[in-house]
Amino acid sequence: MFAKYYHYNEDYQKTPFLNEIKIATNSEIKDAKFNVRLFTVNKNGEPEGYIYPKNIIVTAKKGKHKTKIDLSSLNLKIPKEGFFIAIEWLYLKEDGYYWDSYQPEMGFMQLETHTGSWHYRYGRWVKIWRNSGEHKHYKDKYNHLALELVLSN
Repeated sequence: MFAKYYHYNEDYQKTPFLNEIKIATNSEIKDAKFNVRLFTVNKNGEPEGYIYPKNIIVTAKKGKHKTKIDLSSLNLKIPKEGFFIAIEWLYLKEDGYYWDSYQPEMGFMQLETHTGSWHYRYGRWVKIWRNSGEHKHYKDKYNHLALELVLSN
């Protein structure tokens, strides 16, 4: 899982409900599924408890899309401590593409800081790591989930 932290902003008083999440997806297969989880933040700044305890299973269409996740029926109010949105690959047999690749691919932004983004690995949350790849535009940057929030009142 990858998670991105959203700190509380006083402007959220006008639109305190999480209505929709948008994420860039790219899938080589039809109807690839993934899970969205919403976490609270603990005293160390890590994802911990659930804001919404149930799985939010999302289907991504084949190709490149901005996948919309409608949360309006859940009436989720943004916590004053902030919250995390996490994306979890489900590793379903039907979502396997080749080798160890599972669909869909998620959109990431390359930023110069690791602040606010975490990765669930080996049973615990860790801060994301710096890219050391060969591509000069990504080297020494950090991958952050490319998410967009739509709020409502």
